[in-house]
Amino acid sequence: HTTLSTVDHLLARPTPELWNLNVPNAANASKLPTVQWARLGRRTHSSPVQALLSPKGGQYFWLGNGGEDIPNAGTDMAAIAAGNASLTPITLDRTDLAALAAYQSVA
Repeated sequence: HTTLSTVDHLLARPTPELWNLNVPNAANASKLPTVQWARLGRRTHSSPVQALLSPKGGQYFWLGNGGEDIPNAGTDMAAIAAGNASLTPITLDRTDLAALAAYQSVA
């Protein structure tokens, strides 16, 4: 599938969903890359997290330089490294359900 046809298909779905779409930077923008379904990859962090203050006085956290991509097979980073786009369905609930159940049983 091309990136554009895949995105058109997803936007036509009746249920809202959250997606992570990565498209490689290409010299020829008229030819969109192939889409690969992928899980999220991992990246090493080369600098520590810094707690900083915004100009308005609010605290924010800077994650620093991205570090090194780890393009394991089946990940978004491997797809991008191969010149393809990657598409990953995302969930916002990162709850550790096993730990939650264990803590609830002792509370």
